[in-house]
Amino acid sequence: MSDSYGDGWNGNVLTLNGQEFTLDSGSEGSASTCYDPESGCVDVVVNEGSWAYEVSWTITNQDGEVLLSGGSPYVGAFGGEGCGPVYGCTDVNAVNFNEEATQDDGSCDYIYG
Repeated sequence: MSDSYGDGWNGNVLTLNGQEFTLDSGSEGSASTCYDPESGCVDVVVNEGSWAYEVSWTITNQDGEVLLSGGSPYVGAFGGEGCGPVYGCTDVNAVNFNEEATQDDGSCDYIYG
């Protein structure tokens, strides 16, 4: 976990399948947890606290291979086929609404008039 300003994550929290991690102070920190790579998707959510643009993180396995990385806010997953958000239009009032989308990508189109 990294904070570009060096004062911790200021309320930003990384959650892996319900387990929370944060950087209380400083510019770098790490934490460990266990997961079974055979068990499928591991949900990852980073809530947006203060100064979210300072926040970055990387999830690696025990061999140091990067599984996922990002900033704040974030919603995704790793660990299985088809993991992660499905991007698309999530507004039911848009002409291109995608009922399978779990993360809005800003592509919604509307008919006016």
